[in-house]
Amino acid sequence: MEKERPKTCLASARISSQQQMAGESLDDQVRVIKNFAEHRGLEILPDGVVAVEVFTGTKRRPVYEEHIQYIKDNPGKVGYYLIRYIDRFTRGGASNYQDLKKELTDLGVALIDTNGIIQESRNMQELAELGFQYDWSVESPSDMTEIMLATTAKQERDTILKRTIPKQIAYTQKGFQIGRPDDGYVNYRTQVGTQIRFIQASDPERAPFIKKIFEMRADGKYTDQEILKIVNDDLGFRTKKFHRWNKKHTEIIGEGGGHKLQIKQLQRIYQRLSYAGILCEKWTHNKPIKAQWEGLVSIELWNKANRGKIYIKEYGDDLFEILYDYKTEKPVFLRLRNNPEYPFKCVTCPECGSALKGSAPRGRKETYPRYHCERGHKAFSVSRQQMDDTVQTFMQNVDYDEDYLKVLEEVLVRKLRKRQQDVVQESKNLNERVALLKSQQENTLRTLLSTESVVVKTMLEKELEKIVLDVKKAESVRFSVDLTEDNIVELVGYARKIVESPEKALIDKGNPLRQKQLFRLFFDDLPTYTELDSGTAKKRFLFNRNFIVETPTNSKESHQGRLSGIEPESKAPQTSVLTVTP
Repeated sequence: MEKERPKTCLASARISSQQQMAGESLDDQVRVIKNFAEHRGLEILPDGVVAVEVFTGTKRRPVYEEHIQYIKDNPGKVGYYLIRYIDRFTRGGASNYQDLKKELTDLGVALIDTNGIIQESRNMQELAELGFQYDWSVESPSDMTEIMLATTAKQERDTILKRTIPKQIAYTQKGFQIGRPDDGYVNYRTQVGTQIRFIQASDPERAPFIKKIFEMRADGKYTDQEILKIVNDDLGFRTKKFHRWNKKHTEIIGEGGGHKLQIKQLQRIYQRLSYAGILCEKWTHNKPIKAQWEGLVSIELWNKANRGKIYIKEYGDDLFEILYDYKTEKPVFLRLRNNPEYPFKCVTCPECGSALKGSAPRGRKETYPRYHCERGHKAFSVSRQQMDDTVQTFMQNVDYDEDYLKVLEEVLVRKLRKRQQDVVQESKNLNERVALLKSQQENTLRTLLSTESVVVKTMLEKELEKIVLDVKKAESVRFSVDLTEDNIVELVGYARKIVESPEKALIDKGNPLRQKQLFRLFFDDLPTYTELDSGTAKKRFLFNRNFIVETPTNSKESHQGRLSGIEPESKAPQTSVLTVTP
């Protein structure tokens, strides 16, 4: 004989969103549930309150979880679980509905609804008369109807999603706005053909704050902390206010926002692509596309504000690429090993040939900057001022004549002409690649227009997009390899400048890394201090005046030169022959 259930119940009402208030509201559901419980003689626990919530999705709901816990904490106290409809209980389908119903049954609670569709489970008559009961012998007369209604509820949910989500994805990929606007924007309805779409438009009250943040960040004069102080204290910025809802999302319990901007919020603002009029998210396959609205700032200003951490690269025709840790030039970090106070550490030690170190030992009253080396040998040391004077004197004593300059220019022009031929060949190869890619693009487009298969069209569209991007990249490389007459004139002029004034062109005390590169350009090997001091440092061939120049007009008479300060009888440390033919 089955145990009689207590005349008590837990009750819940639910809608999926606030928009459903236009249909049957929560108040309507609560009223019907209370009337049904009163008619059946059921006491609603606890305290006669019907739990309500606004919840969407197929996961377990907060109200249901609280009710399960209440049943476990009060065993035998609850007899029924009362709902309005099956689709208000779950939209997870038949299996999800059966799992929830079995969970209640195992706790001794029967699930019922206000329409009277759900019937209590009962043991089959034959076994009940014999006094036995099994899992398979207990069933509800309404099982088939319940499963059908639960399946229908899931199908209705899936139908709604199938009608809305693909359209929203398509609109996003076309650059329209879906969802709430970003701070500094408002959603704006616009007419597109016969349909209404949403874009983001500038918010006249909050957009000036966002623009000011980008301008200060791009200026490079302010740290993020300084930007925060100006925006919060001087301009009075406060985060956008919003409503706070209770856990069941049925009533507003407070207000959020209205606070000063924090460092992480600031970083999220200047890294948000929508402020440059670019969309890049899951629904665009994480590929950047041009939005249907103008950004609050230009792409150029956006890139300056992000300082290479994130970079929007434009290829034209609304094609973009997002790059990370992008640097147009390799940065030079001034660290201890490249201290600008010791620019000539590229000069080597006369004892071991290693690069000199630089430091300033402290005396009683002052410091004494010096270059030094003590790597397993007798310590070598020279003052910083003495090193500066030695390098300056060496460079000033380098002398050249006009014959040398003419020959040097002719050699450089010949080398550059040869390079120009290589550049022409490279450009030709790139032109051929661009032509091949455009041919592939044309063939792919022709195939795309002729095919009717959706799967094949999707594959061809992705391939076409990749080909277009490859064409843009190839064209950008092609335009960057040209070597013009102006380039040749500029390079020859730079070489003349080095030759005529090496002490000006080859000394850069402000950048030790560049100073080292200049010395490698000028000297055959990095010179020791002793070689610089004696004037015997070996210079590279092109910068060594002590070589023989043979031309068609002076093959018998050669031009020779020597470093000033060296005795005429002393031959220069290296001598080379350069033959120039017409």
